[in-house]
Amino acid sequence: MFHKFTKRQYTYLNYFFLFIVTLVLSSCARHSEPTLLLNVSYHDARKLILENGWKPAEIKRDEYGMDSISHFLDLGYTEVDACSGTGKGYCRFVFQNDLGLFMEVTTQEAPFAGDRIEMKNLDDAVVIFYGITDKID
Repeated sequence: MFHKFTKRQYTYLNYFFLFIVTLVLSSCARHSEPTLLLNVSYHDARKLILENGWKPAEIKRDEYGMDSISHFLDLGYTEVDACSGTGKGYCRFVFQNDLGLFMEVTTQEAPFAGDRIEMKNLDDAVVIFYGITDKID
């Protein structure tokens, strides 16, 4: 009635089940990470990030550089960490999830017009980088 496995078949069967279990566990263990954020306006990217369970990280600030981030703070974007003040619209935003991981998002003003770009409208900021880390600097 039951098939008697050879030692080799039993070993292959164990590897197969181990592979399936690993596959299932790895897909379940992934934390929610927004995708397709690059070259998306920061305002749209922020909605996706928040919808995926990330929350604005608590950032300790001093008075230095507050004028460069005031626009985002006025919008209620407390996750803004810093803006470069170079006129190119480089800004850094930080989120945190329930696992204690941090997501750093960097923006630049769009379109990318080269060295002569001036920051006229912060609403044109688009995501040029995002990454996940276990601590922020």
